[in-house]
Amino acid sequence: MQLLFEWTTRGPKETHRFGSLLGECLAGGETIALTGQLGSGKTTLAGGILQGVGIDGPYRSPSFTLVREYSARLTVFHVDLYRLDAQSVAEDLDWDLMLSNEAVTVIEWADRAPLEFLPPATLHIRMHWRKQDRLSNVDIREITCEAADARWEGILLRVADSLEG
Repeated sequence: MQLLFEWTTRGPKETHRFGSLLGECLAGGETIALTGQLGSGKTTLAGGILQGVGIDGPYRSPSFTLVREYSARLTVFHVDLYRLDAQSVAEDLDWDLMLSNEAVTVIEWADRAPLEFLPPATLHIRMHWRKQDRLSNVDIREITCEAADARWEGILLRVADSLEG
């Protein structure tokens, strides 16, 4: 995988905005794998992606239902693997449906899925809660995006331009 993008957000609003801008650039057929420690902002980022695709909130992580399906401009499957082990991931989810060419699939705790379940063109987003800024009392999160597929580079450059503009 090649490193495509690194960004630091200051608080949930910026993390949500990053996701929203990313969601606006999606065309369908993309898989986004989110990883990071508990509280790193995966659900906030996923909610932003859902908003960017045109889905109204509120957004909740599907921790107990495992998958939530949304429809707007695109169909989005929001998956949360936190409670599953690799065996359950393989047996309990309809990967063929979720990873169809038309749908966007956003997977929280994607590191719990066997790599062979994720398409080679998956965008891997690693989130890391770094610290709390003492002056502003805002949580700082580092977002690192990696992918082997060149189409993500154009998408992430558009997101970066929007964030900086």
